[in-house]
Amino acid sequence: RRCIFDDSGIHSAGTAAVIEDNIFYKGGRSWEEDISHKVMDYHEGSGGIMFKGIGYGVTFRYNFCDDEGFWPDGDGTGTRLYGNAFHDCGGYAIYNEYADDDTLVIGNYMGNCQAGVATSYCNRTQIYDNFITGPGSGIIFHNRDKFQMRHSFMVVRGNAIVGSPTPLSG
Repeated sequence: RRCIFDDSGIHSAGTAAVIEDNIFYKGGRSWEEDISHKVMDYHEGSGGIMFKGIGYGVTFRYNFCDDEGFWPDGDGTGTRLYGNAFHDCGGYAIYNEYADDDTLVIGNYMGNCQAGVATSYCNRTQIYDNFITGPGSGIIFHNRDKFQMRHSFMVVRGNAIVGSPTPLSG
């Protein structure tokens, strides 16, 4: 709470973590800068605020993120993101990936990012009342064609998406 993360990020927070009132600056890494990814020749960068594995009930609120996004990935549920500002993210402001289900994204600002919110292999993501400004995409739902995903619901309501060539895709 109330920390400044300059050229660093958070990787893994555990169960029921509350991350609030922080400033995150330039915490993301390209794959060449991530030591473990470089050794494995794994061409995917690491997000500045990234949760790989179990992350149940994580609340991320009232944070300012410059040049890094929020990336929950794998077997989490109940993530809540509200009242945050994401600016100049090289990738997605929020990338909700693989089985991080029941995520609520409400009242965030996302500006000058590759996309505001993107999900992949997730169920029951709800995106309400956010302000997303281009030049990238607004909201993207990846991999919705898989059988288990086809019958789950996603909610997108009350968002302002400005200056985006693709406000909603997937």
